[in-house]
Amino acid sequence: MNPEYNHTEQIEKNYEGNESALLFSRLSRPEIKKQVCDLMFQMDSLYTDDGKEKDENGKEVWPIDEFAPTYEDQEVGYDKRLQNIQEVTYINFNKNPLETHNSWEMFPHSINPITGQGWTSKELSMVEAHEKGHNIRDYDGPQYDEYFHQGFDLSKITLPSERIKHIKETWLRHREDSKKSEEITDEKVIRAVIKGNLNGMEIAERMNQLKNYFGFEGTEEFTKAHLDIAREHYIPDTAMDNEMTAFFQVITPETEDKFLELINNSGI
Repeated sequence: MNPEYNHTEQIEKNYEGNESALLFSRLSRPEIKKQVCDLMFQMDSLYTDDGKEKDENGKEVWPIDEFAPTYEDQEVGYDKRLQNIQEVTYINFNKNPLETHNSWEMFPHSINPITGQGWTSKELSMVEAHEKGHNIRDYDGPQYDEYFHQGFDLSKITLPSERIKHIKETWLRHREDSKKSEEITDEKVIRAVIKGNLNGMEIAERMNQLKNYFGFEGTEEFTKAHLDIAREHYIPDTAMDNEMTAFFQVITPETEDKFLELINNSGI
């Protein structure tokens, strides 16, 4: 083999088609369905609203929830949710999504907060696939955060001063109490980004964005070569930095292997 051969040159990126169609294609695969149902059955049976308990070894664990869905319930629910997102897209013509606090709807008349411009058809396709992914992967709860955080080192997160300023200004525009910006510290902004955009549910859909970027239709393996390409090209190619800068930042050399394991085995 030519020692100068670059295996990443064979990887196609920046998929230009409909991203929801890609999502549906992957979610229709029995292997992906099984990964989602396995994970949700495992995680939802370990969680109760009462929080963690200590086992006989003194280790904190999530106690078994007697009201958790059965595995059959997970499968039936998956099929219903998949049918729904394939058949229905909820459209809201309100110009300000923050007034409704509903992430399941599309807001085509709103402004893309990342670019400050109206949404392009490509951007709407990306957002739709992200939000519809949430409908299938209800990875909400501290047990999912712990599971996905294994692939990241959240201590490595930093945000540019311009980004912190933008977040503060956005909060102030939509806060009823109109507290002064000085009361919103940089540390609070970073904690909010981690809580709101790097929790288990949001990590899964950012992984979904990456699989769509490479045009994955089924169970293709996401490799380190894909990750390396995405680090360099995803944001310039897509102009979609919904905290993807922070997302890539906290995937470190020490957590890369676990990240790859998670993206390939978590129903993405």
